[in-house]
Amino acid sequence: ENGQYAPVNDGLVAGNFQGFGGDSFNTIQNQRGDILLPDDKVSLNFLGHYDLNDQATLFGEVKYVTQETETDARPNSFWDLLFGAPDNPYLPDFIRPTAQATGGVAITLDPLLFNQRSSTERDTARVVLGLEGSFDNGWTYEFSTNYGRFEQDINRPRNVINDRFFAAIDATTDAGGSPACRSSVDPSAPALNTPFSIPSYQAGYFSFTPGDNSCVPLNIWAGQPGVTQSAADWVTTPTWDNLVIKQLSFAATIGGDFSEWFELPAGAVSFATGLELRSEESEATFDDFQLGVLPQGTPFTPGQLLEEVSDNANLVFRPQLTNRNESGRYHTKDAFIELSVPLLSDVIAANELTVDLAARYSDYSTIGEATSWKVGVVWAPIEDLAFRGGISEAVRAPNITELFGPETGATFRPSDPCDAAQINALAVDQPGLAANYQSNCVAQLQAFGVDPFNANGTYDFADPLSASFGGVTGGNKNLTEETAETITYGFVYQPSFLTGFNLTADYWEIRIDDAIESVGAQDIVDGCYQGAALNSTFCNSFTRNTNPGSAQFGGFNFLRSGDVNFAKLETSGIDISASYTFDFRDHNFEVSVTGTEVNEIDFFTNPADASEVNPELGEVNRPETAGNVGMRWNWGNLSVGWQSQYLGEMLVSFVEIETAQTLYGSDVFMEETWIHDINATYIWNDSLTIRGGINNISEEDPFGTNRAFPASPRGRMMFLGGTYKI
Repeated sequence: ENGQYAPVNDGLVAGNFQGFGGDSFNTIQNQRGDILLPDDKVSLNFLGHYDLNDQATLFGEVKYVTQETETDARPNSFWDLLFGAPDNPYLPDFIRPTAQATGGVAITLDPLLFNQRSSTERDTARVVLGLEGSFDNGWTYEFSTNYGRFEQDINRPRNVINDRFFAAIDATTDAGGSPACRSSVDPSAPALNTPFSIPSYQAGYFSFTPGDNSCVPLNIWAGQPGVTQSAADWVTTPTWDNLVIKQLSFAATIGGDFSEWFELPAGAVSFATGLELRSEESEATFDDFQLGVLPQGTPFTPGQLLEEVSDNANLVFRPQLTNRNESGRYHTKDAFIELSVPLLSDVIAANELTVDLAARYSDYSTIGEATSWKVGVVWAPIEDLAFRGGISEAVRAPNITELFGPETGATFRPSDPCDAAQINALAVDQPGLAANYQSNCVAQLQAFGVDPFNANGTYDFADPLSASFGGVTGGNKNLTEETAETITYGFVYQPSFLTGFNLTADYWEIRIDDAIESVGAQDIVDGCYQGAALNSTFCNSFTRNTNPGSAQFGGFNFLRSGDVNFAKLETSGIDISASYTFDFRDHNFEVSVTGTEVNEIDFFTNPADASEVNPELGEVNRPETAGNVGMRWNWGNLSVGWQSQYLGEMLVSFVEIETAQTLYGSDVFMEETWIHDINATYIWNDSLTIRGGINNISEEDPFGTNRAFPASPRGRMMFLGGTYKI
């Protein structure tokens, strides 16, 4: 305070780890973080074609996009207790008597706050070459090859090396009376750690050898001015990630009709058929510090993995996080055929009756053979009105990222569903669900050696965590294909008395067996306990602290997040759209309205219990009602448009719809949202087009738990641009 040390006002302390008011630790340096990322982007796109003759054209496309983004993230910072021994030369004089009397003192926040500005470079390239044309009988053909490559590099200039940081802050004096690292003065001294292991860390010397005099002492007791450049350089290192994805495909399609050989009374049968060969591969790599590869100078064998000599997974900040180089590839062979069969035309009660048929055979190197099919019907009893419907079964194999996405370290902080306060609150309105949680929590906690009952026999387990914990996220090589069964039916109304008007409505119902979905941390821990019995699919995805001597005993200490195959997903709803286009003198007007009403979005997570459901309708990104309204005025070369997006009420992130009202009340429900945009385009001449507009006119904000949903953090944004064709 005013350049002087002063005692901290803790404010109101509530529970084990919560406080309100007081001085806090919200320093300006710790509030680093970009809402909008600086972004430099260059995009080049070349298209061309050459007519060999009237029935054959060579075509090609070359596209290249390069983008660089910088992020100013919150810096590495240790929020646990950092120890200062009585002989630490950097201890302030007024603290030293206390340190000498008690055997040492601790500081709760280090002042390093190294700028964690990182840069991300992305390069995307695509090349397409092909031949298209037609035969004498009117059939069309296209043969093409497509190559694409994506590369991403993430560079972090200063990542804290964990064992060096603890060695550097454990300072003493050397024989000459100068500050020195204790590990240099006494190589046998035990390595420093934090009492609560936040972040979780097994103390030791791994990236250097005690006594080699490489350690540079670090003063954490004088704020940032006390940190020398040499000390900062010794305890930090640049780190990087690299990801490359490649795709190569060959395709051939032929389409036309059979009128040359036969026709039905209602017309010719048309078809399309084709073949496709596709291969995809990905490779993700990390630097040695993130992989936990021991460097030269280690007391162990250089090149050995850190996890082979300790419980740590990497050498930098949050050493419990695992990063793994990963690569994979697969290839597919596809053949398809589509038929459109006109059965009736221009007869009583059947202005049109058409049946559409489609089938696709696929052979994947990952899941094997699969077949998809579709049957659709269009019946128009009169010219103005048509009814349509269809059923289909489609198989989707897991893609390259879902299978071979790199295993990377991540941090999580879900609410613990075993916390007694949450279970008691849930029991008020949902006693059955609360009973499931408690019985399953008791079974698992006791298996981990935790007694969740107090001396009176009352369930009183409390979440012991005060910060996030580590884990991994990445691909899942054990994924299998998902199979979707879809039913749709609806109508199209185009009245002859109102030219330009179009109204459609369709009901849809989708069931996906073995649905591939990315599961978040909260869904994982909730899914473990909410059924009649423990759900092994999710319970096996996390662990708890089993050390009775730890302040975090019983709390989560590891979680694996990623894609899994659910038992099934069921969803249904109605899509409605209406549009009207009309002219008035030399002006043209377009009006459109589209909307979706969703009836259900239910995930059945447990293959062993079909009754165990996780409803998600009404959660973030899943409103019951959504729609768009648009108008456009066209006059000569000028076009002006207005669009509005509507999103119905939904929850903020990280809240489950089945427990939201009980646990949190109405505050976690976000009201319906309207977002309005306006734009204009003017065609100056055949070469130049000018465009501009205003997005988010009413300046709607993102939700408090989301960076860019449902609106951009830019708020109201104006833009102006143009296109010039050579």
